Amino acid sequence: MQQSECARATTAAESRFRLERPNSRRRSIRIVALDPASQDIADNLVLDLPNAKIVTLPEEARALMARPKDGLNEKDGRLLFDGLSPEIRKTVDALTEADMVIMVVRSGDDARASAFIAEACWPLGIATTGLVLARNGDTEEAASSDTLRQLRPHAFILTVAADLEFIEALIQALGGQGA
Repeated sequence: MQQSECARATTAAESRFRLERPNSRRRSIRIVALDPASQDIADNLVLDLPNAKIVTLPEEARALMARPKDGLNEKDGRLLFDGLSPEIRKTVDALTEADMVIMVVRSGDDARASAFIAEACWPLGIATTGLVLARNGDTEEAASSDTLRQLRPHAFILTVAADLEFIEALIQALGGQGA
């Protein structure tokens, strides 16, 4: 097995801290596309994780994030999820039954819905991860995109990917390999 560049660059003293086994903790994962134009990313993922589910964000939730803040039901700058429509309530429930929510979006698309997801997840200690798929594999452009700036405040982990296979491998690793 060929060593990665990181493994080759690590000193002998540092290598004793290297994890040699895959993540063994199985996580319940929800994957959500932040923009209708990015829904195909979530729909085309090929995952071998029975604990991962695709959640479709209702258009009403996306529209909620596009409105000016003064029109939202808020307290101290935080969204209140009481009184939301049954469709949005069902989506919030689906997201908050997970250990981790992974938000996928293509660079150049609208990622404002990440605020809605973070507001639902963070008070419950649910980690949010943002995965930005670079258009035409251009990770340099994606790293400086408005999409990334919209997503950054709402994701504990944020990664730019050149292709769908990288996203699949990352979700597989985050999902755990345990029984």
